[in-house]
Amino acid sequence: MTKISEQQQKEMARRLKSSGVSALNDVLFKFVFGSEKRKAITIDFLSALLSESDGRTVKDLSFIESEARAESREAKLSRFDVACVLDTGETADIEVQVANEANMLRRTLYYWAKLYVGNLRLGEDYQELKPVSTVNILGFSLLEEDDPYN
Repeated sequence: MTKISEQQQKEMARRLKSSGVSALNDVLFKFVFGSEKRKAITIDFLSALLSESDGRTVKDLSFIESEARAESREAKLSRFDVACVLDTGETADIEVQVANEANMLRRTLYYWAKLYVGNLRLGEDYQELKPVSTVNILGFSLLEEDDPYN
């Protein structure tokens, strides 16, 4: 895994800021975090979050198709920003949202549920269900807590 120096990080942030492109831009976010070529970045990011909560690190992951299949023609189509299965079998969904459309809590629960239900196969017991984690990177405040990490 290639580590980026602090100076390189600062230079990248400076260039991004001067370009006028938001770091929360969906296309840019998917380009950086949702690519097999750059999955080391996603692994580092998720490892940093998981080690903060319970000391775990991610060793590897595989990306999930970003468009979740609908159960029927009438069902709502889901399009994940970045979804992946970690080496532990746990699923992670990373979503970016700049504008507050007043639906983020329900949307988060809906996406989480799609991934949770989707990780059980025919004939498997419910104890085979693996955890699903959701990471929301928002351009607005959603929760009243001072600590944005929940």
